[in-house]
Amino acid sequence: FMMTFLEQCPRPPETVSAKYDHWATLSIAGRTGHWVQILRIIVKDRENFSDEFFLNVLYSLWEQYDYLYHGGGEAGNWLAAVSGSVLSGGMTYQEFTDYKNWLDFGKTQFVNNVMRDVHADGKEFENSDKYVAFAYGLLLGNYRALKENGVELPREVHRRMNLGQDWSAWMLQPNGRSFMIGDSAGGVGSGMVMGIGKTFDRPDLVYIATQGKEGGRPSAASRDFPISGWYVMRSDWEDGPFDQARQLVMTAAPYGPHGHQDQLSVSCYAYGRPLLSIPSRLGDVVYATPEHWETIYTRSKNTVVVDGKPQPMGNEPGVKRRCDEMEWFGGKYLDLADAAHPMYEDVVHRRRVLFLKSDYWIVIDDLTPKSGADLQKPHTYDQHFHFKDGTDAIAMKNGVVRSNYKRDGNLMLIPLEPEKLAGSEKTSTPVNYDGAEAPTMHGWKYTLKGAGPQRFVTVLYPYPKGKTPRVSVKALDAPDGVTAIELTTQSGRDVIYVGDAIHSYNYSKSVNARARVFAARLDKRGKPIKVSGLDVEELKAGTYIYSSKDGPAKSIEANPQE
Repeated sequence: FMMTFLEQCPRPPETVSAKYDHWATLSIAGRTGHWVQILRIIVKDRENFSDEFFLNVLYSLWEQYDYLYHGGGEAGNWLAAVSGSVLSGGMTYQEFTDYKNWLDFGKTQFVNNVMRDVHADGKEFENSDKYVAFAYGLLLGNYRALKENGVELPREVHRRMNLGQDWSAWMLQPNGRSFMIGDSAGGVGSGMVMGIGKTFDRPDLVYIATQGKEGGRPSAASRDFPISGWYVMRSDWEDGPFDQARQLVMTAAPYGPHGHQDQLSVSCYAYGRPLLSIPSRLGDVVYATPEHWETIYTRSKNTVVVDGKPQPMGNEPGVKRRCDEMEWFGGKYLDLADAAHPMYEDVVHRRRVLFLKSDYWIVIDDLTPKSGADLQKPHTYDQHFHFKDGTDAIAMKNGVVRSNYKRDGNLMLIPLEPEKLAGSEKTSTPVNYDGAEAPTMHGWKYTLKGAGPQRFVTVLYPYPKGKTPRVSVKALDAPDGVTAIELTTQSGRDVIYVGDAIHSYNYSKSVNARARVFAARLDKRGKPIKVSGLDVEELKAGTYIYSSKDGPAKSIEANPQE
């Protein structure tokens, strides 16, 4: 059989063209490992194999290494596989005169791979939880091989490899499975994060991978990845059982392979289960089919669609996927992520997400005509939310929608001013994960129509298993451009003001501020429990008073009762 294969699949001209299916570089990189094993069997049992067969297998293995050595143009997991294969050939078969070239190639391309494809904050550039893990696993094998053979590497390579699983760790939901991102096929487990944590002596990664059973608690539960453009808002590590935590992920990422049309999309988990999710890769059997493309489109993501059209992928000529004016604040009582993208033809989409710790999130979407665009041109804006499969979407009063899981937690979607919406309707998206029957993800779509700037404000309110809580949300008086919310529950009230400039916010005589962003939590009697502010000149919350004569404080967080 192998002789037949060698005769029917000769080495093609020097190329990495995918037209040569049997000699595509990724396939060859994997094939060399199998041929090495076959060659070892032949050598071990030499008398049972002919010289012709032995020499043909040996020569073909050299051809494969040589072919990869002369290949070029790969990136990401392809380059990691190719350089690792050639490096292995150089270390294993020093009988070949080319082995030194292969060793040099392995080192050089590994360094190029890390410095080009691993962002400075440690995330490999592919926008998929599955492919980041796959690529980093290949890189890790090359890294270990080079270190074990005493090869010196640049300090920055060591640093990025050390950080290489931070993103994957913080993408793990509290149940130990990653959020489905890009071509995902169902989410990645915590095994690699655990291994890396022990390899690099990272007790923080071990802690996350073991759901707090081993390792050491990370210094922060929420964090941003500013270069790769990802934000994670999570309840504190000690806030209840590990798997009951609240966690939201937002992407503001530049283009990356295996990514989807999902700029400024969010996913969230709370009280034992994924709540907001996004359909991802369907599986290898139906990859690149119409069903797969449906999971790529923006309407299948938890973000805003303009005029019914999907976002560009981000690698098209003239398209800028990277977000502008990104801001992150991770605090004790408040997290804030802020980013805007210009991917739609004549509209800029800006999304701000606030986490009022450790209870709920507020999503503020601004849709603004670009400079030079027709300000009188009307647009249709659809704000999509998709519940993880296994629930229906239940409509309640005033535009409120909730999931209906029978076990674990649920989520309410609460629009701030439902009377301004042009539409509110249920959506259904069929999905299919590897080898599983196709479930349906039910969700909801809120719609605004009109010319000029438009704004959605939606509260994402998770709650544990049991009766749906009573939550009241209303808009407060505020200066133009400021989002002002009062959210009331049975335990008290939250007051939130979010603007782009410093304003005076007067909720009451005992609760007011002059700041850009201001949030206060009050108990049933109206006494402030905790306050947060960004760009604060003045702040009053009960007995706590702050005033600055030397310019605004960048941030303030306080508990007036302490």
